[in-house]
Amino acid sequence: MDSSQSAGEESIRFVRIRIKKFFSGASLTFYFYFAAIALTVSVFFFLSFVFFRSISRPKEEPTPAVSLDIRSFFLKGRYRAPDAENPSIIAQKHLELTRKKKFKSAYNFLSVSLKKKLSIQEFIQNYKDNGLLLTHVKAYEFPEYKIAGDRATVYGKIIYETGEASSVKTCLRFENGSWKISSLLIWIK
Repeated sequence: MDSSQSAGEESIRFVRIRIKKFFSGASLTFYFYFAAIALTVSVFFFLSFVFFRSISRPKEEPTPAVSLDIRSFFLKGRYRAPDAENPSIIAQKHLELTRKKKFKSAYNFLSVSLKKKLSIQEFIQNYKDNGLLLTHVKAYEFPEYKIAGDRATVYGKIIYETGEASSVKTCLRFENGSWKISSLLIWIK
C-alpha cells in the first residue's frame, strides 16, 4: 500500500510540476497569442454580424425638407393678421404628411363627408397606387386661395427635383373651426 500511495503522490507531484512549467514565462506567450487570436476572431464575427444586419434591413428613403409656400399668409387686399391655418397651408400640410407616410395625421385633414366615402385603409391604398406623385418633391407652390362662405378652393403646384411640376386643385370646407379637405386632385402637366 505504501508503494501505491507513493506512486499516487508521485503522479500528483508530476502533474503539479507540469502545470508549473505550463504556466511558466514561455507558456504565457502561448496564452498571449491565443488571446490575440480569440479577440481577432471575436471582432471579425462581431463586424460580420453588424455588416450583414445593416444590409439585410430595408432602407428607408430619407425625407428631405420640402419648402412650403407661405405667400398665402400675406395676400394682397387682406388687411388682417396672417392665418397660419389658411386653406393653402392646410393643403400643403396634408400633402407633406402624406408624402412622409404619416397617414393617420394626413387623414385627419379630411372632411367628415370625405372620411365617410374613404376609410383610412383606402386612403393608404390610394397613396400606394399614386405615391409616385409625392416622391422627389422639392417644393410646393400654393400662392393663394379663394373663399366662398364655408368653402375654399386652392390651386397650386408640386415642384419636383427634376424641375417638372404637377398641378393640384384642392377643395376645402370649414368644419368645426378649421379647414378640412373635401377633394384633392393632382395631375401631371
